[in-house]
Amino acid sequence: MIPVSANQFLLSEKVAALPVNPCLLAEKHGVRLLSFDEFCEYYRTTPRQLEQKYNRDGFALVDGECRMILYRAALDAAQLRWVLMRELCMLLYSGRVEPLLPQNRQGRDRRRKAGPGAQELSRLAEEILCPLPIAHLCGVATAAELALLCGIPLDRAQERMLELRIARRKGGMFRLEEELELLAQFAPFISDYTAERLQKAEKLRRYRDADVDY
Repeated sequence: MIPVSANQFLLSEKVAALPVNPCLLAEKHGVRLLSFDEFCEYYRTTPRQLEQKYNRDGFALVDGECRMILYRAALDAAQLRWVLMRELCMLLYSGRVEPLLPQNRQGRDRRRKAGPGAQELSRLAEEILCPLPIAHLCGVATAAELALLCGIPLDRAQERMLELRIARRKGGMFRLEEELELLAQFAPFISDYTAERLQKAEKLRRYRDADVDY
């Protein structure tokens, strides 16, 4: 079981704006970020070998006391944000991170049994990057807008938008104390975001209503 919720994570890390910046969070927790090419300059391997052995987009690795997240440099910004957040959750809350040096079979088995699974941690990363209470108050109406607000891939935004619509119908948000605390923490950002949306909507309305001379 993961020891924190996404709301608790955002509160404890004092995140107060979207999109969440996993690079700053990694730096705060002493986690190095390296592209595959940068990693291969120091270790005798190739990007191709890394992709085949681990994950083609990115993965977490431990070398003694050094914790690292390696990533494919060709990823676009949204996909990179997702990969970095997912792997940071792996480092912070899982005992399943691969060591750089081989371990004996008994050591590997112990690591697999420890900590929450990859699916749980991916879900945590998704909720951290795309907190539905904040998205709701920002008034997002489409998956594309949600993807832009949170800086996440469109396919993941589509899934979260479906969840947001269900939550809106059920009225299940802002029942927890931590959700209200999160609202207070994000209040300046929400205010700025909604004001900007209103300004854009007003400009669009004026453009549509304007007389056009042919």
